[in-house]
Amino acid sequence: RLGRAPPPRVVGPLAAASGTCLASGVNVSSLNYDRSTGPWMMPAFVHRSSDTNECFDYDVGSQLKEVQGKLTNVCQFHLLGTYWRDTFCEAMRLLPAHVDLLDPSVADFCDDREWFGIDSR
Repeated sequence: RLGRAPPPRVVGPLAAASGTCLASGVNVSSLNYDRSTGPWMMPAFVHRSSDTNECFDYDVGSQLKEVQGKLTNVCQFHLLGTYWRDTFCEAMRLLPAHVDLLDPSVADFCDDREWFGIDSR
């Protein structure tokens, strides 16, 4: 019969999870692992990097926080922050050259010296 789909099902924590839960680890009893934050326990899909989602965005200003008196890009320390940035920037490099004209902050975000705060002096 057309039009009848099975009801939605709840997926397990290894299929999808909120980014706010990454540091707490996943406990899947059938795998016989203790609670772990290792990469083998990373969900296939992560919704949002945190409550404010700053690490899954190219707004560097929202990623800068003061840590021990120094302005730091906290997404460099997020489990998926650098991975998300690398993937985003790779996709931007595949687009036509005029993408930087649409939003110049993309070029700054994808510049390693800018994002990692490397002084070019």
